[in-house]
Amino acid sequence: MPMFSRSLAALEACPARTRFMGLAACVVLAAAAPGAAQTPCETGLREAGRSYQAGLFAAVPDQLAPCFLRGPSRTQQRDAYTLLARAYLAADEPAKARQAVTDLLRIDATFEPGPPPRFAQLVAQVRREQATVQVTSVSKTKESLREAPATIVVVTAEEITLRGYLDLVQVLRDLPGIDVSETGDANHATIFMRGFRSGAEARVQLMLDGVEQNDLSTNSPYLSRQYALSNIDRVEVIYGPASTMYGSNAYTGVINVITKQPEALVAEDKRLGLTVQATGGSLHTRDADVTLAGKDRSGIISWSVTSHLYRDDDTELSRFAGYRYDYSNVDYRATLNRNPTGRLATDEQVRLARQLDSQFLQQHNFHFSDPAKDWSVYGKLRIANLILGVELWRTQEGLAALGSLGQDGQGSWAPRQALLYLKYGQLVGRDLTFNAFIRYQQSALDHTGTKLFLLKTYANGGLGLADLACDPPQECTSTQPSVTPTSRSELSTQARAELNFVYEPSSRFSAVGGIDLWKSSIQTSFGPNPLNSSVIDEALSMSPLQTEHTDLAAYVQAAYKPLQTLKLVLAGRFNYNTIDNQPPPPPSIPRIQFSKARGFGALFSPRAAVIYTPARDVVLKAIYSQAFKDPPDSEKFSSVLGTVILNGRVLAPERLRNYELSADWQPAKSLSVQASVYRADYTGLVGQGLLFSNCLQTLGVLGPSLCRVFENRDDFRIQGLSVDGRYRLGRTEISGNYTLTSPFQLNPQNADRTGPKLDDLGHPIRELRIGDVASQHLNLGINRDWLAGLNTDLRLRYVGPRPTGPKTTDATNPLDRIAGYTEARATVSYTGILRGATLQLIVDNLFGRVYFDPGTQPLMVGAVPQPGRTFFVRIITGLGRPPRVDAAPAGGEAAQ
Repeated sequence: MPMFSRSLAALEACPARTRFMGLAACVVLAAAAPGAAQTPCETGLREAGRSYQAGLFAAVPDQLAPCFLRGPSRTQQRDAYTLLARAYLAADEPAKARQAVTDLLRIDATFEPGPPPRFAQLVAQVRREQATVQVTSVSKTKESLREAPATIVVVTAEEITLRGYLDLVQVLRDLPGIDVSETGDANHATIFMRGFRSGAEARVQLMLDGVEQNDLSTNSPYLSRQYALSNIDRVEVIYGPASTMYGSNAYTGVINVITKQPEALVAEDKRLGLTVQATGGSLHTRDADVTLAGKDRSGIISWSVTSHLYRDDDTELSRFAGYRYDYSNVDYRATLNRNPTGRLATDEQVRLARQLDSQFLQQHNFHFSDPAKDWSVYGKLRIANLILGVELWRTQEGLAALGSLGQDGQGSWAPRQALLYLKYGQLVGRDLTFNAFIRYQQSALDHTGTKLFLLKTYANGGLGLADLACDPPQECTSTQPSVTPTSRSELSTQARAELNFVYEPSSRFSAVGGIDLWKSSIQTSFGPNPLNSSVIDEALSMSPLQTEHTDLAAYVQAAYKPLQTLKLVLAGRFNYNTIDNQPPPPPSIPRIQFSKARGFGALFSPRAAVIYTPARDVVLKAIYSQAFKDPPDSEKFSSVLGTVILNGRVLAPERLRNYELSADWQPAKSLSVQASVYRADYTGLVGQGLLFSNCLQTLGVLGPSLCRVFENRDDFRIQGLSVDGRYRLGRTEISGNYTLTSPFQLNPQNADRTGPKLDDLGHPIRELRIGDVASQHLNLGINRDWLAGLNTDLRLRYVGPRPTGPKTTDATNPLDRIAGYTEARATVSYTGILRGATLQLIVDNLFGRVYFDPGTQPLMVGAVPQPGRTFFVRIITGLGRPPRVDAAPAGGEAAQ
């Protein structure tokens, strides 16, 4: 690259005394080093660089003028705006400097500022104010939010603070197209995007600064209270499949939590900055974030460390029947009559079963609590264009979804993660940027915090009629209920390296392409079934499997504008997966034939989009995308709810085709509206089916319900629309969104493969409603800035009724409907006390109405009650922080 060599030579020629304070000007001069034939922009850059060095700041704008016309590359325009902003700052023209930085970030949203510190501070401030102008999560490179080939929502740091969100789950609850179930279970909350719900949610990709957070074994994100809100710069949510860029887990959507840059946490004239956010209130809640950040004089080196600690205990659940240890709501007769022999329980057997359980409960004096003990530490070091990061977190959640039937009330689940990553970006040509992204991840279950004390009673079906077999009843020697302590530990690791190039020769064409290679060692436990400790489960409760995976991917995306109003996007990703070892079957059951361990081989995922801008205030999008979901090892090789892999069955990846149309209308800065409609066709979804007598005879077990197998058996079709808008009048902003979803399973089959499911008249059911998903959601918010640092925020949320039970895909739920509800959250913020500290009062569930979310263990608790009215007080303070940006919240799909 002759031009690159000339640039290096020119950079080396810079005087040593300017290597730091004048570094950017030297880079500009290097880029504009004399060559064979220079364009007007290259000449202007060279002359402007000389004027800047000589202190002739007034001459710089005219000399750079050729770079702002049509023709120069994005790299040249970026260099020109960088030099222009510095010149305006040096000439003491802050308004013009701010506009130049705004234009700079429109071209390069990931621009990392160098010296002088005043310039770096201005870039950080403008980035916060305009955080939603561009996004980086859709295509792994910066692009206009309005023209990105996906439907996106962005929530900014200011919105997170002023709305009084207590955790990331509450942020997501207010967004369109997202169903949230706060179960208080092993995973505090489960999220479902665009009406898709099928078992545990392992189909949404959760990331922190682009680093995957999903558990390596289950592929599910542990979404609890471990993330520090005070350090979040923005949350980018991509709706629909994103496998083209991210692979398997990006099936129904991507959530990328982007943290603040270290230099944005320190005031311009300081070297250290400290931010403290502390919250306390109802449910014994104690929550604290502490962030310490620093930077050197040149602004080239910066760092930050954030620690977070959360504690609570929802003891209020014990007021509900499903969480009391009296079993007064249990229908013993119905429970005993569910047995493989078809026998019916007598009155004496029902009485005896209830009596034995009652004596057992009195003897152990069980009581229920649902504590949470979550913490995290997150550190980032930036040296110029190199970023090193480390993340550690652990959650410990009570098992509320099991209620009082399944456990002693003191069990907990404690997943943890450790992640290291390195990001590096370097301009390697006039229009070519090289990026490297290397990370190492450990996902584990902490055996010291993962403990279950499982109950085996007549109420939960662990004991049945066979255990009451006695004649006459007064001579009965029935089996006594029991409690079984158990614990688990797992450790899975993954090392991953991704290299890509971004090519941006002009504003009309850009491309990004790269390769991604990772090696995984996944541990999957064979564990007891907490609902039914059957013979099969006990036989499989032994050493875990360790499965070695190798994955390779290559992707490319190109965007071209044949017209100024028309943008075409085409992308594709090739994935290859293999399993490098053969996990051994359990030695105690040599007759079971396990599936042969092998990868899914080669897959290709395309995406195409047409973006049309007929007018400055209107953007129309048509998007087609495909995605795949490789079933996790926890489904391929483990016992889950009595499930085993038998008879050489191999699970294939699930597939998805998504069609989408959207429109964005922004007639003014104060008004924006975006609407989208979509249809998603899912095929080969993994579900549980029953096996017949060949399996049962092999195991020597009676009862077909005891032996199940995962298989690719279900097809879904989900259609929906969403509308999102906001309007600002003076100091008041009104925002809201509405979602309508129609989610159905097509041609549902009986789990025992006896044919299609039939309705009450014996006709085949062509469509079966997906359970636990509401057809309608509505969110409204009013934010008002008052005088003297006072801000008030009111959020209203409506969730429609959620069908469930036998006439839905959640057939085992004892309920047939979870009622809809309306709830509200109010936040009052006052800034100005204690030298810039912010004090907040937050009232959640303002109406105090009890409402329910679907449970993840429907055989125990079909719906989990949510807390009533709760109160929280929060203080946000610190030292050496930048001043608060008094700007209107800019988030949302249609933010300008």
